[in-house]
Amino acid sequence: MRNYVYLGKFVPSPIVPITIFTQECVKQTTEDALFFARTQGGYIYLPETIAKDKESYVNLGLKVPLWFYKFQDRAPTKNDIELDIEKYVKENLLNCLNNFQQFSNEFSVEATKATSGKSGTSEKNISSNDFNNDFNIDDIEVQSTINTHDVTINVNLPIQLKRITKGSSQIYSFPKIETKVNTDFGQMYQLATKIMKQENEEAFLEGYVIDMIASSEYLPHEGMEITCQPRSWAIAKIDEYLKNVIMHNIKFLTFKNTKFEPSNIPYFDKIYQVELGGTIGISGTSNKLNKLNENKLNINKLNDFSNIKVNTIYNPEWQLNVDVQPKHGDTVKPIEYDPTKFFFNCIKIYHHKYSVNFPIMFQLISDDNPEDMFYFATPVIMTHDEPDRYGNVPAWPEEVDRTGSEKYCSNTTSISIFNLDKAGNIVVQPSLQENRKVQLDVYAFDAVKGYPEGALKDVKISYHCVKFRCEIGTTELPTSEEGYYVGDAPMLSAKFPSCFNGYIIAEKEGYLTARQKITISDENNNNNNNNNGLAESPESFGTSVNIEMKPLKDIDYEVKVIEDKNNIITERNMVKGEAAIVMISAQSAQDSGANNFEQTVFYPPEYIAEDNTEAELFETSTAAAPTEKEKTTTTSPYTNLKLIVSNNIPYTVDIKLVKDEQIWGGASYNWTPSMSQITTNNKIIFYVTKKETLLPPQTPEEWKKLYDDSLKTSTQYPPKMVYLWEKK
Repeated sequence: MRNYVYLGKFVPSPIVPITIFTQECVKQTTEDALFFARTQGGYIYLPETIAKDKESYVNLGLKVPLWFYKFQDRAPTKNDIELDIEKYVKENLLNCLNNFQQFSNEFSVEATKATSGKSGTSEKNISSNDFNNDFNIDDIEVQSTINTHDVTINVNLPIQLKRITKGSSQIYSFPKIETKVNTDFGQMYQLATKIMKQENEEAFLEGYVIDMIASSEYLPHEGMEITCQPRSWAIAKIDEYLKNVIMHNIKFLTFKNTKFEPSNIPYFDKIYQVELGGTIGISGTSNKLNKLNENKLNINKLNDFSNIKVNTIYNPEWQLNVDVQPKHGDTVKPIEYDPTKFFFNCIKIYHHKYSVNFPIMFQLISDDNPEDMFYFATPVIMTHDEPDRYGNVPAWPEEVDRTGSEKYCSNTTSISIFNLDKAGNIVVQPSLQENRKVQLDVYAFDAVKGYPEGALKDVKISYHCVKFRCEIGTTELPTSEEGYYVGDAPMLSAKFPSCFNGYIIAEKEGYLTARQKITISDENNNNNNNNNGLAESPESFGTSVNIEMKPLKDIDYEVKVIEDKNNIITERNMVKGEAAIVMISAQSAQDSGANNFEQTVFYPPEYIAEDNTEAELFETSTAAAPTEKEKTTTTSPYTNLKLIVSNNIPYTVDIKLVKDEQIWGGASYNWTPSMSQITTNNKIIFYVTKKETLLPPQTPEEWKKLYDDSLKTSTQYPPKMVYLWEKK
């Protein structure tokens, strides 16, 4: 064995130097491949769909791809990366070997496989300069494996070495090269896929942005302000402000079980830490579950990344698209109400929704080797204060592109067809292309009565695709060609334009607007399976669509005061000079359509007396709401408060008690009335709590404390639904 040296396997001593040299070249070429993979989100060769789309990557000189773009998961799988490494080594290894020039006095090369399209064995003296040009790289066999803390690479060069030194003509089979690069690439890649999976499923980045907006003292968002000073914000200023807020806040984001240093700022250390979910399969394999095991990293699954630091980065130089609704052109102002219905003009109501889209980049760094980094990026997508990574939040009417809608919604589009005449000249022939190809039968029905008994006519049907909205028609009783009613349920039979994840919208007076997500394509049109249920996805879609509509009920309302005077609790009517603002919104799941159901109403009427009548006494220790059913003849100020006739829809209720342009009390709670309460009663009595003080507060801090104290007890006094026997 003295004539052999062990290099992972025994290698003849004469070819040890050239073998070690080749190992180093393989290692260096692999490190070069990993450099691109680290900095380009796992990609060594960027797909054209990424490289040519400036919106799909963050430009750092090299392009860091967005791992989620236009509703698509674009993270490369482990197998993809390994194939790219193998391809890179094949294409670049020969440049490093440089024809083995430094060994040209000792060996010549004989190819053992066909090269450059030639068959048989051909001999090439490595002192010649045409080795790289004539060698067929497809004959190089390369296998790479990404492990937790290294990348192994095996290379088989289809050559043999012929010794040409004086007195020797021995031929050696070139050994298989085995080497590895020490790197935490595999571990960082697994952590990156966990972060990306959690973001796609839970939208935690969007949640932090909503928190930044809601907690800002500058941005108009939710609530009420008492001031006679004008208020307005330019969208451009909001854009600039948001960029800086995001940059300064998002950098505090940390991930449990990774390496990080506490900021020593309690808010960020507590709130800005994300706990990643359990072990997961490798990203990009959701549609190939049978191959999931092939794409899993061979690593410990205990989620210990304590040697990996994660930096979350936003650069204000990067694009940020922001919109705020409602707005006036490029300016945001408080919501305006008809002054004739308002008790005074110095109250500003804020109920604004933000839509943003911008990239966030993650930098993962190995604590063992600070130069060992991994980069990837993702967009943060929010529409009307809701995470919207999959385009589920419908656009508001103000956001509809009316010009584009006319073209998209038209039955036909003018096109030009180019042909050649007999003489070979180009002839242009005008033609029409059909836009609406998919025939659908749409039924709308009352959610309480069910289908078909509750089938509704005169329901306005439209189709919403991104920023395009098409008015399709209304449901009607079907008739024969002679105009006779044929006895079927009301429906709309019409053609729809194609769209991925569009919304069929149903509107009717007295009902909550219903939105149903559905993909419409030519494939749907060819599917003749009738579907009388809800069409929730392309897979379940047929030519018939039923839309459930929840009825609304007009409810009278009144606001009473629960007053605390030295721990003596009394219920009283509101007195002259007092006014209440009631903001109520449904918290239903998005697919119910109730998530956009929000109302702001005011109380009381201007004729309310100054004296307090019919006060009820509540003992502090036994405070409780009145009985479920009450008979009363009290007059209500307005009847424009509506409730959804449905079970288990929670409402958020916020009430502010105002007097002398100050907030004296309030209430804030969640409330879930039953459907029987809504259907058997016609009035709501809201309660607002107020703590009496010897002297009025003198500073903003004292006013805030007074308001906060009132909120603490407001949950003890939920709304009471009653039946109003006589309405005046």
